[in-house]
Order: sequence, then structure tokens, then C-alpha cells
Amino acid sequence: MITAAVFSSCNPLELDEVIDPNNPSIASISKDATPQQIQFLITGLESRHRGYVTNLAQAWNTFGREIWYLNASDSRFQTDWLGQNGRVPDRAYFGFWYHGGGSWATPYQTIKQADALITAAENTSLIPESSKSAVRGFAKTIQGFQFMIPANFVYENGIRIDVKDPLNQVLL
Repeated sequence: MITAAVFSSCNPLELDEVIDPNNPSIASISKDATPQQIQFLITGLESRHRGYVTNLAQAWNTFGREIWYLNASDSRFQTDWLGQNGRVPDRAYFGFWYHGGGSWATPYQTIKQADALITAAENTSLIPESSKSAVRGFAKTIQGFQFMIPANFVYENGIRIDVKDPLNQVLL
């Protein structure tokens, strides 16, 4: 009886929507964003753009034998990345978690954040057209750099460029 009451009183699969008090929603910046909001978006974009540089440099420079990343608690930087002790690197090393997942996730998060900045700049009447153009140029420059990160990993295999649809669905 108690079990029935517990299960009928709440649905563990039904979640309340949580509004993030620390970050603006896309809707709040998509129409008439203030110059301050645009500047905050630019600052956040630059922060995310630079956030992965250390990990990226450690990975690429280790692959190129330009550095030797010594980590006493995790030897996988040598064994997995460089194929030591008979290890043969495969997709799992470079596609998930610390071994490269960020090389996909972080650039694409930055690219989507730049899209939000472009949308905010294009849909406001509170900044002049010259500023809108500067914001678009800055955001597209950051996007171009971020597209290079996964492209350098896959070389000729190609990367996803159209990121408008997050689920990559074909709409008919």
C-alpha cells in the first residue's frame, strides 16, 4: 500500500524545468539585446574559445613529439596517445572523455555560442550597423578557428559544418 502511494504520488521520469539563474537564455538575447548583453556574450565566447587551448596543445604537441606531457597519476598520455607498450590507438582514444572528446564537444559548443552571438547582434536595434558587422566578423572568425580543431583530427574525413540543427535531422 505504501509502495503504491509512493509511486502514484510522483513520477520519477517527469522533471521540473530548471531555469539557470547564472546564464541568459537564448530567448532573452534573441530580441533587442543591449550593448552590455552583446559585450557579455563576446566575453563568454572568447573565454570558451580559449578554454581548451591547454588540453589541445598538450594533445597535438604530444602527437607531433614536440612536447612530452608527463603526468605522474595518468600515464595514458604516453601509452595511449603515442602507442607505447604495444598499444594501438583507435577511435576510442580520440573520441571520448579526456582523450579527445573535448576536441569535438568544446569547439562545437563554441560554434553554437557564436551563432547565439550573431543572432543577438542581428536582432537588436540598440547597436549601430557597424557594430553588428564587427560582432558578426568576430563571431565568424572564432567559428572558423574552432572548425579547424576537429578538422585537424580527422584530416580528409571531414567534419560537420551545418550546426543549425543540433540533432542533425533532415527536415522534409
